[in-house]
Amino acid sequence: MGANWKLVFYKPPGKAEAPVRKFLKDKCLRKDEKAKLTERLKLLAKEGSQLAVDMPAVLHPLKGERYRKIYELRVSGTPSNPRIFLFISDKKEIVLLFGVRKKGAKAKEMERYYRRAADLRDEWLQRT
Repeated sequence: MGANWKLVFYKPPGKAEAPVRKFLKDKCLRKDEKAKLTERLKLLAKEGSQLAVDMPAVLHPLKGERYRKIYELRVSGTPSNPRIFLFISDKKEIVLLFGVRKKGAKAKEMERYYRRAADLRDEWLQRT
């Protein structure tokens, strides 16, 4: 625990802006959703992976070996139920991959998000 977790915004090669930064500016997110996401990111930076133990409804680990160390940072009970996909590296870094609005997303669509998160994690680990 402690305030020594580093939040890293994943940025694809050749892109000007990190997907999570762009997501946090999305006009489809309400002000209260943006505020809750920002608040939870600060809590994540302070608590790190312990947040998944203490508040599993907020930081939810994905199941399965393919998705090892990948989590969803959740804001539930809002119109769009926003999520930020991330992974926790061995260097005490939390790499923020991308955000989605879950609003009515079906299981098949969520599985696509999970695969995307795993692919981005693998790409990040190869680059660094």
